[in-house]
Amino acid sequence: MGREHTFDAGSGMGLGSDPFGLRGLLEGAAKAVGVDPTLESGETLMGAAVALEELRGLVEAASARVLGQLAAAGVTDASVGMRTGGWLAWAADGFRVKCRQRVNLAKRLGWFALFGDALVERRVSYAHVEVLCSVANPRNRDGLIEAQASLIDCAAEFPLEQWARLVRRLATDLDSDGSYDPNDDLDANRLRVTPSGDGTADISGRLTGDTAVTVNQTLESLADELFNRFRRDAQVDPSQPMPSRATLMALALAEACRRARAVDLDSSRQPGVEATVVIDIDSEQDPVVADLAGNSISAVAADALLVDPTIRAMIFDADGVPLRLGRRARLATADQKHALALRDGGCVFPGCDLAPGWCDAHHQPAWALGGQTDIEAMFLLCRHHHRVTHRKGWSCEPDTDPDRPQMWTWTTPEGRQLHSQRKHRRRDQPG
Repeated sequence: MGREHTFDAGSGMGLGSDPFGLRGLLEGAAKAVGVDPTLESGETLMGAAVALEELRGLVEAASARVLGQLAAAGVTDASVGMRTGGWLAWAADGFRVKCRQRVNLAKRLGWFALFGDALVERRVSYAHVEVLCSVANPRNRDGLIEAQASLIDCAAEFPLEQWARLVRRLATDLDSDGSYDPNDDLDANRLRVTPSGDGTADISGRLTGDTAVTVNQTLESLADELFNRFRRDAQVDPSQPMPSRATLMALALAEACRRARAVDLDSSRQPGVEATVVIDIDSEQDPVVADLAGNSISAVAADALLVDPTIRAMIFDADGVPLRLGRRARLATADQKHALALRDGGCVFPGCDLAPGWCDAHHQPAWALGGQTDIEAMFLLCRHHHRVTHRKGWSCEPDTDPDRPQMWTWTTPEGRQLHSQRKHRRRDQPG
């Protein structure tokens, strides 16, 4: 169930003086949601659909301008230690990836002042802004800025889809006219894997230069191999499925990862699947298999992963928290890091979604102040939130709630309290 919000003036998340008139908008939207569309005529519903679409665009446009200013001023980072996209997902209970995408678009809108003015004057729609910002980058930005006035005029003359094709073509031409070499643009390579919590994951990203060619050709080649394998199976048993090309490419990616982790076949030990799973016991005393983030793994998948496994025992206390492994050195040992990954699931700062591999084992109190390298005295923080925790005026103390063992509470310089998170729920205890 999502986080409940109130919009009282003066509250930390409220509307304050409401200069945007959002109270009236919220009340109107609530009234619209309460209308039963089955009782209205088709003509009324069509008019409402168009009006709501226009309203959605206006709200998105206003949101982009607000988010752009928040990001430019660094307000959320200074106030609660979170970047704007992560804060929005945390405060509004939204999807982190989508919130960050919206903030990135808002930042790009800041490049195009004329489009910002045209949005206010309703000479362009938010859809026009989305197209422009999606193709803008530091290489073609100056050219697109110069072309703003013409593009705004064209928006009144051409349908959106035709205008979008024109803008994309212009952006491509401006990009290729420069000295840009995609092989030199390391930061342009991006890949994000977002687990959904139901055993699936969404993948999005962008590759450039020879990286794009290498990955594409490798996956295409592996997809061809898999196609031939499925075709042979279908010849033996016609009831066997024949996957689509998109499915074959997805399977090829998994195959490439498995091969990349394999050892020499001539070695004394055959390669195993390189993945870590957590085997727990539910309230019915049945085994439950999950990944480090707490996402459930089916019995079939678990059988495949547990072929010739390396077993690492991990003892939990009554609250489902790994017991201390002892003070051995200033830095957390490999076993301790594994225990922290199992317990925390990633960065514990509220709203952050970075996985354990991107995190440091933070001592609280700090090692120099007498902190110990014990599980109950450490937690995972990404590098950004590790620095936030050490900012002047910030403090971090163990959570005093007995129902939140080995959890933590930050206090900002303004006195706001932020409570730590974990990426997965505590396991159910046997009844």
